[in-house]
Amino acid sequence: MKKNILSISTVLLLIFISCGQGSKKASEYNDLIMTYVNISTLVQNDFFDQTDGHNLDSLMITQKNFSEKTKECLNEIKRAESFAGKKEFLSAAISFVKTLNSLADNEAKQMTDIMIKDTASITAEDIQTVEKLNARLNEESNRASEEIESTQEAFVKEWKFEVGKKD
Repeated sequence: MKKNILSISTVLLLIFISCGQGSKKASEYNDLIMTYVNISTLVQNDFFDQTDGHNLDSLMITQKNFSEKTKECLNEIKRAESFAGKKEFLSAAISFVKTLNSLADNEAKQMTDIMIKDTASITAEDIQTVEKLNARLNEESNRASEEIESTQEAFVKEWKFEVGKKD
């Protein structure tokens, strides 16, 4: 009887230890993936901060940085492996960074090209175009943000760890 209790206790202890390590590894994986998501978000925000039109040089620099950094993040995140054979979180992160990179190279670039024109040559049509591009940039990045957030929440729930908590 004691041998059975000892065996059961040992098995339970191993399960708890392995769950803890799984949670720790999942947390580390989350941090790795979210590093690239967060960098992409920050460079996008830097671009948005410059769209007020007060400093056209900064607008051009931040648009270029937005494009380059999201491209770098996309290349890095594509090197990551799935976690425990599951690809949902990684796929959502890749989709997020890919979306932001596309927005940087297209909508943000087009906005910048219009906004850096000489003030006298900007038409009412240019202003409407910038507004449409800005709306699309916001809609697409919000959609991608919602997707990565919900996928991350599911990942955190499945692997039972707290975001930002270090053991």
